[in-house]
Amino acid sequence: LLMEFALASYFHASNISENEAQSHNETRGCLLDLCASKPDMRWKLKVGYVCSKHRAIFTRFGGDEPALEAIERVLDEVRRIALGRRSDAHLSGQDVFVSYASEDSEVATELRDGLEREGISCFMAGRDLGAGGLWEDDVRAAAQSSRALLLLLTPSSKNSSWVQIEAGAAWVLEKPIIPALSYVRAEELPEPIRKHQCFEAKSSEQRQQLVAKVVSRLRGES
Repeated sequence: LLMEFALASYFHASNISENEAQSHNETRGCLLDLCASKPDMRWKLKVGYVCSKHRAIFTRFGGDEPALEAIERVLDEVRRIALGRRSDAHLSGQDVFVSYASEDSEVATELRDGLEREGISCFMAGRDLGAGGLWEDDVRAAAQSSRALLLLLTPSSKNSSWVQIEAGAAWVLEKPIIPALSYVRAEELPEPIRKHQCFEAKSSEQRQQLVAKVVSRLRGES
């Protein structure tokens, strides 16, 4: 029912008709998949998200970011129920803490979505922190409980005080740090970060390769 509500909200909050929605014929986990079988639907319930194509269509037809964020919160709740997680699981016990500057949220979201499609849970402040509450305490709790830090380093983020604090916290806690570089060079980074293996993340193809490497690493395959 929640998934049906999210789909209805997608159309209601914009002027998209079903013919204009360009639904996926293959199953990939997107809200706009045409799932033909029960196994496909079960998988969609566990990984459901709005892909970049349908985010763009939603915006082009009059949908706004707050409405899209509300839909994604519904999908978060669907995933929580489907995976049997506690309601506060988005703040603790995540696999990957995604550290990024707000200017790079689109790239960070692409990386997060790629990981979550592979069953890797992620903490991302822009999605997982609600209004009110103790924001700094929540970030600290998520950093402490995550298994690894994915550090998106760009011209915007490399000098960000918060990104540096999050990287420092991971270093102190002896968490694996995975630097993803987009238009910055490794030699521009602080030495503690430079010591880690850095991965290029400028192109979509490079980001897909990075996601595969992170998944493999967390699953102990390499």
